[in-house]
Amino acid sequence: IVENTEVVISINEDNRNIYTHVNMPDDEYYVEAWLADIDLSNTNHSYSSLGTLRGVYPLDYIEVTVKGSMYDDTRN
Repeated sequence: IVENTEVVISINEDNRNIYTHVNMPDDEYYVEAWLADIDLSNTNHSYSSLGTLRGVYPLDYIEVTVKGSMYDDTRN
């Protein structure tokens, strides 16, 4: 038996401003997404025979730009 599962990870689909730490310096940064290993051996289901499912690293990464802070937006 082979089972395939499609996983979709959506980040900020509406392209809204997202704030980082208030004192984070302006710069270019990377945000990474990955799937960690999953240990199924200790479960009470038949899945336990699968042992550990290997994760995927890196699954994806994006570059983000930090410019200013939320204080710049709230002062206006």
